[in-house]
Amino acid sequence: HQSDLSWNNDDYVQVAGSIRENDEQSWGFWVFSEKAINLVEEYSKKFPELFKILDEVEYQRSYNIISLFGEGGKEKVAEIKAWLDSLPIAKQPRLPITSFTLLREDVLKIEEMVRDNRERM
Repeated sequence: HQSDLSWNNDDYVQVAGSIRENDEQSWGFWVFSEKAINLVEEYSKKFPELFKILDEVEYQRSYNIISLFGEGGKEKVAEIKAWLDSLPIAKQPRLPITSFTLLREDVLKIEEMVRDNRERM
């Protein structure tokens, strides 16, 4: 879990394969993987009221649970957190956003290409 790591609240972290900065748009244009997009879509379908509320309020670094959800806010956030914690992505390590990473599938393809080239030699 992210809380098990030594990151502080000001660190920017990512899960390998979730996002990358587009080199052509170095001013901050982000490209999200299909997996990340699918996860956000699933999240918005599972908790549409959360997305509706966040769409209506002004951006803040943090929000007051009660002001967003009313008296049942703590229970609602606990439900959302439990769902997020149940996802496979929750168990993946976070990396500094400046890290260069490869997905496992890509590493396997590279290893296969190296093996093929060695066999040809």
